[in-house]
Amino acid sequence: RFATILVNPTQTQPVKPKSGPIPVTVPHLMIGAHQIGGLERIKELQQQGNLLRVLDQDSAG
Repeated sequence: RFATILVNPTQTQPVKPKSGPIPVTVPHLMIGAHQIGGLERIKELQQQGNLLRVLDQDSAG
């Protein structure tokens, strides 16, 4: 499976996580790593501060 990450795009609706104690305080979007360009893109988002959290990063797709 793909890693699930939370990003903070400019225009999204708040998404409640299906499981786990994840506070939803800002609009965010749950997407797979493969949908934003893989781990290299994730690293870029982390450096830019746009990546809120990485979940289930057991597979990189």
